[in-house]
Amino acid sequence: MKVKIAYIEEPPFGWTEPDRVATGADIELAETVLRAIGVTHIEHHLTTFSELLPGVEAGRWDVQIRPHSQGNRSRARC
Repeated sequence: MKVKIAYIEEPPFGWTEPDRVATGADIELAETVLRAIGVTHIEHHLTTFSELLPGVEAGRWDVQIRPHSQGNRSRARC
């Protein structure tokens, strides 16, 4: 089974290494859970915050890794 994961650059939760490999705490957690349920191929897609949910809705990826709320981002939404 193949699953496409979308993520944004938000270290230490998710980022792209110089060799173009997605890594980070949330990416590793998602990979562990997906492999535990039988996923054999995981494809990573770097995107922007504003495209996370629209990308799921449009079928560009199956799962999005939710960004963690930072103080300045939380205040901006209030």
